[in-house]
Amino acid sequence: MTSRTGKSTYYNYTGTTYLTDTTSRMYQMLFRDTANENNISYWLASRCMDSASSIEYFNARIVNNNSVAGTGLGNGYNNGFFENSLSYGVRPIVYLQSNLKTSGKDINGAWKIN
Repeated sequence: MTSRTGKSTYYNYTGTTYLTDTTSRMYQMLFRDTANENNISYWLASRCMDSASSIEYFNARIVNNNSVAGTGLGNGYNNGFFENSLSYGVRPIVYLQSNLKTSGKDINGAWKIN
């Protein structure tokens, strides 16, 4: 078996490490549901890697129960790649009110919101 040396870009931390006020709008937007009652889980648009002597872990970052971490999409061994089956939601970066009206686009192609 061949030994590997990969670059690990994996990290994890709890939301309260950087946002100590769990009642703040920023904390609630990132880690809570729309009613701000329950912690939520969703994908982040960021990949990461972790490595051991004979395996590479291919991960995507997630928010899960007040934490930012990575979860394995698959593992690469000397004899192949093995996928993991996962299910997380996708959360939009910007929230818009459902009653917004538009009046077409401006000259740059951006939507004009009334």
